Amino acid sequence: MNDLEKPMADSSGTMHQSKTQVINQNTLPNLIKQCVDLMDTPDEKKMALNASTVLTGALLPHVSFAYDNRLNYTNLYSVIVFPPASGKGKLTVLRGVLDKVEEEQINRNAKLRREFETAKKIYERKLLKGEHADPPEKPQLKLLVVPGNTTSSKLIEQLAENGHDSMSLIYETEADALTRMMNSQNGGDNSMILRNGFHNEPISQMRRTNSEHLLVPKPKPAVDLTCTYSQLPNLFRSTEDGLFSRFLVLMGNASLEWKDVSPCKSCKSIDDQLKGLSARFWDFHEFFKEKKIEVKFTQGQWDAINDFGKRRLKSSMSSLGEYATSIPKRHALMIAKVASVFTAVTYFEHQVECTELLCSDSNFEGAYGMVERSYECSVDLFERLSRVRAGLNGEDGFFEKLPDYFQKKELVPLKETMGVSERTIERWLVKLVETGKLVSPKKGVYRKAMSDLARVA
Repeated sequence: MNDLEKPMADSSGTMHQSKTQVINQNTLPNLIKQCVDLMDTPDEKKMALNASTVLTGALLPHVSFAYDNRLNYTNLYSVIVFPPASGKGKLTVLRGVLDKVEEEQINRNAKLRREFETAKKIYERKLLKGEHADPPEKPQLKLLVVPGNTTSSKLIEQLAENGHDSMSLIYETEADALTRMMNSQNGGDNSMILRNGFHNEPISQMRRTNSEHLLVPKPKPAVDLTCTYSQLPNLFRSTEDGLFSRFLVLMGNASLEWKDVSPCKSCKSIDDQLKGLSARFWDFHEFFKEKKIEVKFTQGQWDAINDFGKRRLKSSMSSLGEYATSIPKRHALMIAKVASVFTAVTYFEHQVECTELLCSDSNFEGAYGMVERSYECSVDLFERLSRVRAGLNGEDGFFEKLPDYFQKKELVPLKETMGVSERTIERWLVKLVETGKLVSPKKGVYRKAMSDLARVA
């Protein structure tokens, strides 16, 4: 068992599931509570709370709040870290609440593509006849849910397509879908894109083709991931580049209690519940898709955010060093983000029409408790990752970070992360092949020898 897989323990050494206060689920906005109630065990409900909050926030493209003298939006990042077979996979069903929204987008995009292709053929026929014609304008194909396995160029392109009017949600119950791309040459900029996107800071890209310049003035990506402890080093290649500190973190251990898996005759099936929830989320999406709304906080709530930042900044610096101070800084912002999501849901449920929403104490306390729990998990995980990385230097660390299958050219981001030269990378690859840890079927292509064993098993 490595440092990442060890059960969480408090300062006295007592093992436990979570070091944080219990969040009162009865005070949650009803739409989010319905998502939480789809789950059975306490751990599953905690996972569902994090996931559904991120998912709901991704449907609020124009809901903003002032923080540090600039507007911020409700796009959130979350990573849920539990051992295998601990209930993470059940979060797949939550994706179903977006079915109606995704179906509408797919149908709309298909219609726009058909219209564009028709207009393009008419344009080409006119050119052949020598007639003057203006080329058709390529349609903006907005897409809410974006696969994690997306190249950096395509991710920027989709953020540009969505523009200011739609967020871009990466929802993956297997983090490998994202990490494999992030650790490849084509996805090496995804970390930078996500770091900028969390704060809605501009992202741009120049392309050689047609001298195209893509500019996303206010990107709004949201990320919802679940993974095991062993997947974390590939997700967070460094605890110093700032990506880690932008995530809400929920960690836990495998439950030792068996859950009754027999059918419940009196229970409503999850599929039936999802149909109703999907319709409700569609209404939520329609209610907010064009409304420009600002969430306001009371002075007491701002005092609580500032107090959280001061206390946690001091403790993280003293216990973990300056690189850990980014955790409380980003988590203070997360309090306002989560509270804004809860506030928007509450006003939707009351069908209130206004341009400014005041955060209630109940919604603020729910957000504060959720982020407090994340902070405690984050500092715990930061320490574990730091210990693991301290033991993963040199050739052994290089091998651990390698994907199962790769080309040498895909190792550029890894070379930069580890701060080693091209010659060192070449020397390690040769040695790993000689020792049998790597197999090279052809020049420049490699695979881990253990991959074959795992596949046979």
